[in-house]
Amino acid sequence: MDELLLRTENALETLQVRLRMSTETFQMAVLEYTQDGRDIVQNFVSNNSTVDAVKVATANAYKTLIHSLQKVKGIVIQLSHPEIFFDELRVLFRDEIWQNNMFYVCVGLGLGVAGGFLLGMWYAKPKLAAPVMKSIACMYLNEPDNVTLCHTSIPTFIESTDILIRVRAVSIQRLDIRISNGYGKNFRRMIQNYNNDNSELPLVIGRACSGVVEGVGKGIKSSLEIGDEVWLASPWYETGLASEIVVAPECRVGRKPFIIGYEGAASLPYSGCVALHALESSGLNELNCIGKRVFIQNGCSPVGCVLAQLTKKWGAFVTSSCHIRSVPVIKALGKLRADDVIPIDYDNENAPSEQQIFFKELSIRKEYDLIYFTTETEYDKEFIRSFLSPSGLIIDTVEPSLKTDRSILSQFFYSIYVKLKLFSAKITKTRPNWDGPHLCHLALDRLASYVNLGVLQTVVDQVYTPQDAENAISHVNSQKSIGKT
Repeated sequence: MDELLLRTENALETLQVRLRMSTETFQMAVLEYTQDGRDIVQNFVSNNSTVDAVKVATANAYKTLIHSLQKVKGIVIQLSHPEIFFDELRVLFRDEIWQNNMFYVCVGLGLGVAGGFLLGMWYAKPKLAAPVMKSIACMYLNEPDNVTLCHTSIPTFIESTDILIRVRAVSIQRLDIRISNGYGKNFRRMIQNYNNDNSELPLVIGRACSGVVEGVGKGIKSSLEIGDEVWLASPWYETGLASEIVVAPECRVGRKPFIIGYEGAASLPYSGCVALHALESSGLNELNCIGKRVFIQNGCSPVGCVLAQLTKKWGAFVTSSCHIRSVPVIKALGKLRADDVIPIDYDNENAPSEQQIFFKELSIRKEYDLIYFTTETEYDKEFIRSFLSPSGLIIDTVEPSLKTDRSILSQFFYSIYVKLKLFSAKITKTRPNWDGPHLCHLALDRLASYVNLGVLQTVVDQVYTPQDAENAISHVNSQKSIGKT
């Protein structure tokens, strides 16, 4: 206890000493700064030049104040005598330069007030929302799951020969998947820029559809009327058709075959036009097809179904490859089915590749006059030339890769090409037609006649609702897809 008291007394003594030292230090600092301030004031007072400068500045400020007050007094006197003010105005109005300036000032003020009033009235108007519709569109390029059901603007008539169609069914194919992954985006952007259309996204997909005419332009030359059932196709460089309403030029619209429904009709326009284009490229028709040997890679693809049926009907010997799941579909075509089928099990990882199967199976068969490739392949097709006759041809119906998607230099040259073609189309008052299969009402009418006569059957694999667009895309992209979706 004594030790605790001793330590407490020592701590108190130490605290007292520190407080005393701090107080003395503060007093010394105050005295020092006070002395410095006193010295500064004495130096300022004793310096005559500084005092004189302050006096001069004060005198000048006083004179300026007096002069300003005199001016104010003069203005007040002038205002109290109106005749002086009017005399000044008369002098101003006699000056021509002043008159011109005042004229332009008044005109500018009038126009500004009127323009501001009209602009304010325009902004005050209630803005109506743009009409929209449901579409299956690509929201982003080169991204997974980028195709979905969304709202897009309702299209309007561009030319007097356009037709407005209410879509009942639309088909999706692998080209739409390539487009959603960026196929042709640079070339499409060039065309949109020159058409004053910058709405690149969302990009509606769907290359073919069927529906009912709901409006026609004043300048159409066809016999289509409101209420007619039609089908149509759209090229890769234009907006797709998977929307509630589409507007298309009459040259791409044809009457739907009357013996099939909307779903079947939507499955045929684009693939049918591609198939007809391939047949024309190979020089094959009803007159010279008899006795020809034709091999079709993936005869159950949308294009392959059309090629197999037409060449078989025209008298050719048709060999077709397909997924093993598709063999019953080929047999169901009856008289229009292929004569020889090479089934391939794409689901079995241990099975030989398509190239190996072709090499094995075609080696034991006679040479072919024509070989058609209808889907993309990962192997080089040159090996198959050994199975062609000396005058045989290989026709690839798959849309080729575009140079504008790879090279900046190609984009530059293609932009010049686009400018020239659009300029020539403007002079001739025609719609420019870019690379790709010939999609026109003549080809559609030819396909319709084949369907109505029973020469051609539609093959519809699956039917989906617009809400199941993602499932439809997944099915089309699989090897199990048969015909159109």
